[in-house]
This record gives sequence, C-alpha cells and structure tokens, in this order.
Amino acid sequence: GASAEGSLLAGSVAEQTKSHAPGSSGPLLPTMNWFFQLGLARPDHWNLSTLLELDERLDPERLQRALDSVAARHEALHTQFSREKMTVMAPKAVPLFLETEDGSGDAQLQRLMEAAHTSIDLTSSRTLVAVLVLPPTGDAPAGKAHSVVGLVAHHLVIDALGWPVLLDDLLRTYRDLRLSPPGASPLSLAEWINDLSLSKEELAFWQAQGGSDLGFVRATEGETTMTERVLPRAASSVLMNDVPRRAGVSREAVLLSAMVPSLLAVLERPSLVLAMERHGRDVHDAWDFSHSLGWFTLLFPLRFDASALKGNHASMATIESLLRSIPRGGLGYGIASAQGKEVPALPDIAFNFFGRRPEAPAGVRARSVAADLRDPAGKRPFSLECEASIVDGELRVAIVHAKQETRAERLLDAIVRALLAAAGETRGPRTAALSESAAALALRKLTGGKTKSSPEKGRGKP
Repeated sequence: GASAEGSLLAGSVAEQTKSHAPGSSGPLLPTMNWFFQLGLARPDHWNLSTLLELDERLDPERLQRALDSVAARHEALHTQFSREKMTVMAPKAVPLFLETEDGSGDAQLQRLMEAAHTSIDLTSSRTLVAVLVLPPTGDAPAGKAHSVVGLVAHHLVIDALGWPVLLDDLLRTYRDLRLSPPGASPLSLAEWINDLSLSKEELAFWQAQGGSDLGFVRATEGETTMTERVLPRAASSVLMNDVPRRAGVSREAVLLSAMVPSLLAVLERPSLVLAMERHGRDVHDAWDFSHSLGWFTLLFPLRFDASALKGNHASMATIESLLRSIPRGGLGYGIASAQGKEVPALPDIAFNFFGRRPEAPAGVRARSVAADLRDPAGKRPFSLECEASIVDGELRVAIVHAKQETRAERLLDAIVRALLAAAGETRGPRTAALSESAAALALRKLTGGKTKSSPEKGRGKP
C-alpha cells in the first residue's frame, strides 16, 4: 500500500508489489521523463495500437466489464502523467467505441481508430481506449460469427512487450469474469525505478558516450517513411541462431556488426553515436516484470569507433564487449539526465532490435488500417531509426526516415550484404552459396522493400 507520505517509492518490497492507493505519486521513469522533455504540442497523441478480428461475436457488456477489470488490475492503466510526476488514480471505466458494421469496411475501422487515438487524455488517466465493431444481428451464418476489436494505449503505459500481457489478460478475463487472470501479479511502475543512485564510475561512462551532431533535420511524424528489407528464412535462421551461438555473442551484436560499419561508410564518419533502445524489463534480477504494463524502455547513447571494427567476427566480438560493459543495462543514463547531470544528449540516429514479434492468439487475426499513432504535426525524436525484428521466421531490417530515400536504400543494401556475408562465413561454402543467392533476392525484394511507415501512419516505439 501507499506510505503515509503517499509516495510510490516508499515502503518495503512486499508492500510495493501491491497496488498503491489513489493519490500516491512518484517520479517518472527515465524514458517517460525524456518523452515530456520532447516538448510535444500534443503529448496525448503518442500511442500504440492493435486491431484484431475474432471468430466469435463478442458481448459488448461483457467486454466492457473485462476491460474495466484489466484496467483496475494494472496500475499503469489508472495512472495520471504530467511533466513532473505520475500519480495513481482510482480506476475508471475504459471508453469503448461500439458500432455495428455499416458496410464501409476499413473506412469504418479507420474512423473509429482515429477517434480512439485522439481521445487519449493523460491528465485524466484515460490512457486505454477500445473499439468494438459487430456484424448486424443475425447477419452471420452459423459458425461464421466474428468481431473486430481495436485497442489504443498511450506509449507511457505500454510497450511492445506489453501487448501479449494485455491481450492475454483481456481474453482470459472475458472468458471468465469471476477469475483474476493467472500468473504473477503485475508489479507497479514504481518498483521498476526503486534505485535512483548513480556512481561516479557510471556517470563517467555516460559522459564518454558523446559525439558530434550530424546536423540532420528532424522531420514531422506525418513526413515519416519506413524502407525495409526482408531476409529469407534460411539466412535469417543462420544469423539469429547459428551466428550468435558459434561466435558467443548476442543477436544485438550480430545486427550492430552489420549496421554500424554500414552507417559509418555511408555517412563517411570515423565514429558514430547511436541512441540505443532496450526493453528494460530485465534491469532487476530479483523481480519479474513479464506480467506488468508500462513503458520500461531504456534509451541511452553508445559510441562506436570505426578503428575498432575490422571484419565481421572481430566487429561482433568488439561490439559484444562494448554491450556487456554498459552499466545496469543503460538505466543510469536516464537517471543522470533526469537529475540534470552533464551527460551527452541522445544523438540523431537510433537503433532498436524488437526481437521476435509475438503471434496473435488462436482464433484471432491481425487487421490493419491507416490511422495516425502519433500527432502528424509532431516532431520526430530521431532523424534516422534503424530497426530489426523477427516475423514468422524472417529477419526484417528497416530504416525509418523522412526525405532520405536514397540514403536509406544505400544503408539497407550495405546492411543486408554485411549480414549475409556473416551468415556465409559462419556456415562455410554451402551456406555461402546460399547467402549469395539470398543476397540477390534480398536486394531485389522491395515488398517488404519500400513501404509506408506501417499500415498505421504514425510510428510507434517499444
């Protein structure tokens, strides 16, 4: 429970793993603090969303009760956010936009999802909004019932790893409203940042991660495009499984060993600083945040020098060593920045490896419509974003940018060549031949090649 002072950070660990009383407040998590420092004109419109079709006709009243139950269970979903702090509020009903199919298909879904995105309100703790579209009563043949459910949540309360948690809780609760979803109780946001200390050595590490400004212009969200390459499954499996195992490095190091030299070459620079993103749920070994909702992402700068990156395997080893040297997984940078310490600002270029994208639950299919995840007029926090993820066994590498099509294409071509070379070096002549043909395929394949940022027009981050 809350302490007498109403602080989110007070009390024992045993007490803190319970929900806090309404009115309890505490400091923002590091990335939340960074978000408010962006100075966005419309900070309420910076969301993530999912749109799903189910093979059943959902009961609106039952869905409303399930939504409210899940929102009450996860403290992040009834927390108010401001530039100074976050405050736990009493749980409220989750807004649910309910309509019957009007025959316009995706146009109706787009209109409803856009309405949901623009109805998020941080000051009133309205951070989750739902959409439900049902066929007309009696319209579906037996065994063909369906429903479309959309969920929109502000990024402050959810990240990419939070969606499976939210969907699993929601579907289980809908099935049986009498039961709390199984699994460990979710920890509150406050538990994640229980240690705000910063050693001199840690501060010195972050102060050494600076670099010169590239001078790129930050575009608006509405101007953003994503250019993507999709590697074949065989090469993807080698890169994400065989190469890390045989080289004794992480998947992140494998990707960076291709991306960093490519960026240095295309930008013609001897060194580079990347804004690194990590999911941040593993910074506390003793606590399990796998059942929790929140924006736990860590953002921090990391410097790479071309002189230390020679050859695929040497680069991997060097980068792996650098990644392992990061104190507390990167947590301290956000703490130092929030405390006003003199640390380098985040650079123009970001890197994020999302890992394996979760699949939809059985009987559920993903849908997509064009709706802005973020305010189209808002400024992008980065000029270039290098992303990678694994979808259906395929490694996808993307550059998010605005008005830098030629540069993005050159970067992706160089990255794909480096990745496939690494796959060939690891498996010998047979795989090298496979990699050569895979490279030709990957470099020709522009679907996913050049695409809009996503079916939802604004970009969302984990």
